[in-house]
Amino acid sequence: MAILSYWGYGQYQARKNLEIYLGNSYQRSFYEMVENIEQIQVHLAKAMVANSPAQNILNLTKVWRSADLAQADLSQLPLSESTLYDTAKFLNQAGDYAHVLAQKNVKGELLNQKNREELQDLRKYSAQLSDALHQLEANIFDGKMNWSELVKKTADELGDSKHNFIAKNINDLEEEMEKYPTLIYDGPFSDHIKDIEPRAIEGKEIDKEIVRKKTVELLDIIGSKEVEIKDIREIKGKIAGYTVDLKTIEGYNFNIDFSKKGGKIINIVSSRGSQGVNFSQKNAIEKGKKFLESIGYKNMNSTFFEIKDNIAYISYAYEQDDVIIYPDIIDLQVSLEDNRVMAMDALAYLVAHYDRKIKKPEISSNEAKEMASGKLNKVDSVQLALIPKSGLKEVLTYEVRGEVGNEVYLIYINALTGEEEQILQLIKSSNGTFSI
Repeated sequence: MAILSYWGYGQYQARKNLEIYLGNSYQRSFYEMVENIEQIQVHLAKAMVANSPAQNILNLTKVWRSADLAQADLSQLPLSESTLYDTAKFLNQAGDYAHVLAQKNVKGELLNQKNREELQDLRKYSAQLSDALHQLEANIFDGKMNWSELVKKTADELGDSKHNFIAKNINDLEEEMEKYPTLIYDGPFSDHIKDIEPRAIEGKEIDKEIVRKKTVELLDIIGSKEVEIKDIREIKGKIAGYTVDLKTIEGYNFNIDFSKKGGKIINIVSSRGSQGVNFSQKNAIEKGKKFLESIGYKNMNSTFFEIKDNIAYISYAYEQDDVIIYPDIIDLQVSLEDNRVMAMDALAYLVAHYDRKIKKPEISSNEAKEMASGKLNKVDSVQLALIPKSGLKEVLTYEVRGEVGNEVYLIYINALTGEEEQILQLIKSSNGTFSI
């Protein structure tokens, strides 16, 4: 009996330690998100008053980068895609619109009055978002809110609990972001484009019983067994569907979203943490690829990765006819402790993916290499890649990877015209590979 009691206490203590660990991790992501949103506000203000193209490019690029980082931080919080849909949409649009304007400045097109008015709107709502998050921050310091509670409860439970303090803060934030006006421009997150039906969603509508069956099958693939499916609810968002709240035999909470049409897995959010490193980055990438294949997402290859808190954050892009299709992206989180999938976001893939008719290149890979080599000291590889452009346009390019000194760059050469489409710098660190 004493041994059983000790074992039970040890299990209880382990769960408490995990909750504390996860709470600290989520809190760090939250603080980093607040800081990045403040940077959005600062650089939007500078972009509104700057008159030189060079200053506009600098400030708008910083808005784009800060919005991207804030979106990454938001995705790491224990909330489903449907819970903070409008906040995520705002961050996507703010960053993308700034990027579009920066590219126009590069081409010599200065900001007009309409651009400055739209930047003013973005700044206004970034300020309101920042204020709302600072209120949340103050509540955390006052002890009224903690991330451990969010680990235990699912997003929909919080949303239904009107008297729950955390729910009130989150719901107030989303209600404020719903007021954000329609923003139509020549970019991939413009409202007129986001209204287009997701391309990869097809098939018959499924009911809750099929959702329940698919949930059990998914958990078997992940390597967990459910103890209790708490609820299955319909959700709204970019893709209509069902959200499943459940607890596994190991004590982890999962939130899984399925599309109503076709039963596609949209995203997975879990309370699982990773407290050690027993597997390599290579193991995690291979595991993620096999996982995606097992749930119907085939021909996915890793592009970029980041390691944070013993978790591999990996982006996979679809490959068709030896061409990397960058619009068709799925993000995974894989634990380096036990090499199990912890989270997934397939929304971008489901919106963009379809069977494309890819044109044959008009120039050869050697010609593309020659065109890019003038900017590079050394060329490491040349790969065909389809990249997204303004609106719904996609461009077939050669991705030329090379080096200038100790820095690594990706130069995208149009495979039909030979024009230079884009240049990205790869930032390598011990935690991963990033592009700017």
